[in-house]
Amino acid sequence: MIKDIDQRIGRAIGRIRQAFRVLLTGVDTSRPIILVQADGLAGEQLQAAEYFQHYGYTSNPPAGSQGVVLPIGGKTAHGIMIATEHGSYRLKKPPVWRGRTLLRRRRPCVSEAWPCGRSEYSAPGY
Repeated sequence: MIKDIDQRIGRAIGRIRQAFRVLLTGVDTSRPIILVQADGLAGEQLQAAEYFQHYGYTSNPPAGSQGVVLPIGGKTAHGIMIATEHGSYRLKKPPVWRGRTLLRRRRPCVSEAWPCGRSEYSAPGY
């Protein structure tokens, strides 16, 4: 009996859409909440999905960025993008040490926030 219940639960959970990866194709920053267009790695297409970011940070990720979408209620059409990354623009040098934050824009400029609140800015070559 327990085995049957476990199988039913497994089948029910299997029908719920889990978080999935996408490739960003467009961004609309003209609204209070950024909307994105993206293609899922399994062929899904997202139109006008909301892009949520941490309070105090805002960005406009370039086309070709990878992202993670969380489908609210298990529905792809209600998905929200919760993270993005673009390997070509991610800082690799200097390394990001524990407790530090590095912010990079497309042009060569790095903002560095230290745990004590001190900030530094540097130009090419950082």
